[in-house]
Amino acid sequence: MAGALEGLKVLEIGQWVAAPYCAAILADLGADVIKIERPGGGDDQRLSPPLAAGQSALFNQMNRNKRSVTLDLDSPAGRADCLALAEAADVVISNFRPGTIARLGLGYDAVAAHNPRVIYALITGFGIEGPLANRAGMDLIAQAMSGMMLLTATPEGRPGRVPMAAADISTGLFATIGILAAIAAREKSGRGQMVDFALLDSMLAMMPMETAGYFATGANPPRYHLRKTANAAPYNVFATADGFITVVAAAQPLWEALCRVIQREDLNQDPRFSSSGARINHVKELEAVLAPIFQADTSENWLARLDAARIPTSPVLELEEILNHPHLAARNTSVAPPEGATSVQRVIPSPIRMADTPVRVHRSAPAAGEDTAAALAHLHAGKGWPPHARS
Repeated sequence: MAGALEGLKVLEIGQWVAAPYCAAILADLGADVIKIERPGGGDDQRLSPPLAAGQSALFNQMNRNKRSVTLDLDSPAGRADCLALAEAADVVISNFRPGTIARLGLGYDAVAAHNPRVIYALITGFGIEGPLANRAGMDLIAQAMSGMMLLTATPEGRPGRVPMAAADISTGLFATIGILAAIAAREKSGRGQMVDFALLDSMLAMMPMETAGYFATGANPPRYHLRKTANAAPYNVFATADGFITVVAAAQPLWEALCRVIQREDLNQDPRFSSSGARINHVKELEAVLAPIFQADTSENWLARLDAARIPTSPVLELEEILNHPHLAARNTSVAPPEGATSVQRVIPSPIRMADTPVRVHRSAPAAGEDTAAALAHLHAGKGWPPHARS
């Protein structure tokens, strides 16, 4: 069954996470993605641990469904071949610095001169304009400069890093949305365009409550461990006798139901807790009252009672527990390598679920340069974008 983006030709001139993640989502949706890698090792992400059977699990996750062509972009021949592929592509995705990609002669202007329909997505740390445009940008840097690290600072004041690639992954997602919007615009205008994405912008876009609060008050948001207010209450993790559960009972009917479940209907008469606004203003006091109540019984028992009262709740799970949960198995959330694949790891493909044009993993991540000879033979024969025979 053809994917939604079947026939879309995508050239990825990227490495590490943000650009490869964006291209992987497009490939899951049916696009034909050719990944440009450097000779003699390819994307540095190939060396990223953990390794299984000598392969980087992260690289395999980020580069499923793609072809790999190795080109020396420091050589005239390599740049010429890359430019020829870009001129035959529908979409080019890069996360090189703006100055670097332009110096190589592979920037938007060079490609669009011969391919005005190209959609050129450039992912950088700080965007293509402004005084920081040519600075190196990595996930850690975007987290630090966006203000997010100070939101999660320790009580001693040490900045706290979100322990995932929040800037890279969110920018990959925003880039996917932007590319699809540019495709829709091209259907109307017949023209492609440059689409500019910055890791820093993405981090700020991921903090709408914090930025809105600053615009309203002019004050920095309080650090998480110092917060005395919340946007909803109760809306937190609570310790039980043997673990942790989440409790979401901010809406008034849910709060009243929670009071009945914990047999503390008197709390709903307390002026500190009787309305949503009051609970938010007294969230620390509220949580201090609820904490010993939840600690008095097991997670299993609390989950059963809260579920019966239709109060949103969940256990707090290890990654191993959720990845092996029967719910994920029923939804095929993780996918085994295709038949005959060299990869040995399962992957998590795009979470987009489409009834008529489903996402599928038809190919594991390629070996570095495994498609170079066939692709360049077709290109040098003057036949343009090399065809892709899907398994």
